[in-house]
Amino acid sequence: MRRLAYLLVMVGMLSLMLPLSVSAQQPLPASAWYAVVYQPESDTLHWITTQGQQAQINRPHLPNEVAYLHLRISPNGRSMVMVSQLVDGNQALGIYDFSLAAFVATHIAKLGETINLGSENIFTANSQFVAVGFSLSDFANSAWRVILFEVQTGAAITSIDSVYPNAPGPRDSVPNVQYIDDLYVHFQLIPQAVGAWHTWPAYAWRVFGFDPAAPVLTESPYTRADFSIQLLTGQSVMTYADPNFAAMPPSGQLLNFNAIGTAALANGNTITPIYTDATRYLMTVKWAKGGEWILFLTIDDQMNRAWNIALSAGTPGNNSYIPFDPQFVNVYGTSDGYLLVNAANGLYYSNGFNPTTAQQIGQLTPNGKVVYVTPIGVESTLAQLPVSNGGEVQITPPPVIITPPPVVVTVPPPATDDCSAALPQRVSIGSIARVVTSMGALNLRQTPNGTILTTLAGGDIFNVIGGPICADNLYWWQVDRSGMIGWLAEGSNSYYIELYDGTPPPPPPLVAPTGCEQALPPRLTVGGTATIVDDQQRPHNGPAGEIIPQRFYRSGTVVTVNAGPECAGGQYWWLVTGQAQIGRVGQNYISVQGWVSEAEPGSYNLAP
Repeated sequence: MRRLAYLLVMVGMLSLMLPLSVSAQQPLPASAWYAVVYQPESDTLHWITTQGQQAQINRPHLPNEVAYLHLRISPNGRSMVMVSQLVDGNQALGIYDFSLAAFVATHIAKLGETINLGSENIFTANSQFVAVGFSLSDFANSAWRVILFEVQTGAAITSIDSVYPNAPGPRDSVPNVQYIDDLYVHFQLIPQAVGAWHTWPAYAWRVFGFDPAAPVLTESPYTRADFSIQLLTGQSVMTYADPNFAAMPPSGQLLNFNAIGTAALANGNTITPIYTDATRYLMTVKWAKGGEWILFLTIDDQMNRAWNIALSAGTPGNNSYIPFDPQFVNVYGTSDGYLLVNAANGLYYSNGFNPTTAQQIGQLTPNGKVVYVTPIGVESTLAQLPVSNGGEVQITPPPVIITPPPVVVTVPPPATDDCSAALPQRVSIGSIARVVTSMGALNLRQTPNGTILTTLAGGDIFNVIGGPICADNLYWWQVDRSGMIGWLAEGSNSYYIELYDGTPPPPPPLVAPTGCEQALPPRLTVGGTATIVDDQQRPHNGPAGEIIPQRFYRSGTVVTVNAGPECAGGQYWWLVTGQAQIGRVGQNYISVQGWVSEAEPGSYNLAP
């Protein structure tokens, strides 16, 4: 499998974070599986086996976190992705290494963007990569994207979004990652603000195995909203309506699902029925005991709920099942049996087909939840767990370059040129760099030493998002220059690019505005203040540019004038900084810098 290097465009990225203070090591004995329980009352994570609890830690916190949202743990148990709400209203994604007791990276979502961790299978089976969905719903500015991250480094490897050519589905959708196989990330597009349903349009996004003839995006068979997938084999089990067997009539939100079937969806949509029921509605189904058994939830005509167990190799009419005691309200499959949670929040384990053999191995708090069970066929590689303080990690974020939405760029296979005599590398993925100021111009190319896209001037700043690749005996880096993606050579006899230390370039000379002859005359001055007159004023990312999502300047707000005037769209625009409301009806405010037009035809929006 050849790694691809792609673009991550986010409003902010906080790179490698300092590890939490570590005081001791908690050994994790070898076990067929581990379960991890999150107890929100104590904000702790607990590692449990058939022998009971083996270790626990305080849940790691992201910087400036005000609320934990959700998490997923990698198949090998070593890493975690976690989503939290920050004090400024943004969401952030943290990628955490349990063995290091440290976040390896934290990515801040765009303003107003929601992070969706999808199903249980958002990691590759080898735990090297994880795919995460992002969605933005802000009236005319709706958008979605899916990003593939490398787990060990936390770096973004590739992304695809709603502005991709021929991108499917409405932009006002939530991408829900279902599964990652050897070639594709399979994700659903669920329309915003809709109720539950059993199927959604799904798409297969090719991220591995470079093939210029293969389409980047195709339809995926993983359309079901609720089914169980064996991570290593892709074998799926699901409930469905089979017209060949009797069924209960639909009732309200209960569909007439009367059958359970298995399928290797990657090889087609043919479902093999293994169990049918004409007297109950079949709901959720899960694999158990290494795939030998299935656990499934039923609801009868009196709305009584019950979990059941059956054989995965059975056939309709020849597949006995055993209903569990109604006290058991949830179940989880393991490689050698299954787990049960009862109404008193007790956690039980059984390796027998009959659940009467279940033994208690843990106790959940009233809001406790099993957040991870080692997947079937996968081995946990986390041998010990450092004891950490669980507190926030204090970091200093690097300078941020704000860029437009991402464009997917496919990276060719690495070249075989010899770079032993090339200049030593001075930048890396995640660096902010610039063209050496003494350079007259530097070509930005579509591929290493390939077609020229444009030229960058000395001092131009960019994000390093991929590389290095050796071509023509030079090291090449994939970069993002304000949304333009391409490749730059690092240098030959001398360096062409260098790390950027954050010192802003000198401002361009002021040019008298033109094209605003019909606009009301400007009345503001740089360094002064102004008052918002119109309650509907919203900051933009440039003169007559795009609206900054979910930020509103309210009438009467006093702002500082930072720059201007700039003529755009027939109006004068000023760069201002002031307190903006988060959301149209929110109660929280944050300092925001943006461009605002001074006036509309006939009236001023800003008063000196």
